Amino acid sequence: MAQAIFLLIVLIVGWFLYNNMVTRLAAGNTSSGGALNWDFLNGTAGFGISEGPTFRPEESYGRAYLVGVANTLRVGIVGVILATILGLFAGIARVSNNWLLSRLALVYVEIFRSTPLLVQLLFWYVGVIAALPAIQDAADLAGVGYLTNRGMYLTWPYITASGQQWNWWLLAGVVLGVLVGWIRKRQLERSGRLGSGWLAGIVTFAAVALVGFFVVYSTASLPANTAYEIRRGDRGTL
Repeated sequence: MAQAIFLLIVLIVGWFLYNNMVTRLAAGNTSSGGALNWDFLNGTAGFGISEGPTFRPEESYGRAYLVGVANTLRVGIVGVILATILGLFAGIARVSNNWLLSRLALVYVEIFRSTPLLVQLLFWYVGVIAALPAIQDAADLAGVGYLTNRGMYLTWPYITASGQQWNWWLLAGVVLGVLVGWIRKRQLERSGRLGSGWLAGIVTFAAVALVGFFVVYSTASLPANTAYEIRRGDRGTL
C-alpha cells in the first residue's frame, strides 16, 4: 500500500512539473504554441568543436550533439580500457614481493582510490588548473608549446616525403632490438634465471627509434598565441 501511495505521489508531482513547463513554454513562445519539439536542433550552432569529428560553426545543433556523443564514447571507452589496465597493474604491484613497488601501489590506492572523487576534482581544479596562467599570459614551454589554464598546446611533428630516412632508423632499431633480446636471453639462460629478453629488445628498439626521430626531425613552429586563443601553427615536419 505504501509503495502505491508513493508511486501516486511521484506521478502527481511529475504531471504538475510537466504541465507547468508546457504552460510556461506557451506563454513565452507563441511560434510553436508551447508544444515540445526538436526544431531547435536544426538551427545553426555558431560555434566550433576542436576535438573529435570535424565540426564547423555553420552546422546544426543536432550535428553538435552527435559530435559530443562521439567524443563522450571515445573518452569513455579509452578511459575504461586504461583504468582496467592501471587497476590490474596496481593490484599486481600491491601483492608484489618488491617492497618499493608494493609501497608505491599502497600510496596510489590510499590517495587516489580511497579519496572521494569530489575532493580530487576540487584539488585539480582549484589547486592546479586555476593556478595556471590565463591564455593572455601563456607560459612558454621551452620553445615547444604553451601551457595555460585551458590546456597544453604542443607542436606535433609528422612524417613527410623528406622524412623517409627515418625508416632506416626503424630498421636498425628492429635489428638491434632482436640482437640485444637474443643476447639478454642467453645471459639469463647461463645464469639460470627465468626470462625471455624481449623487454631489453623492445627498450632498445624504442631508444633507437626515438634517437633517429630527433636526428631526422628538422623544424617546428609554435602555435600562434592571439591573446584570445591559441591557434595551431605549422606542425613540425620530417
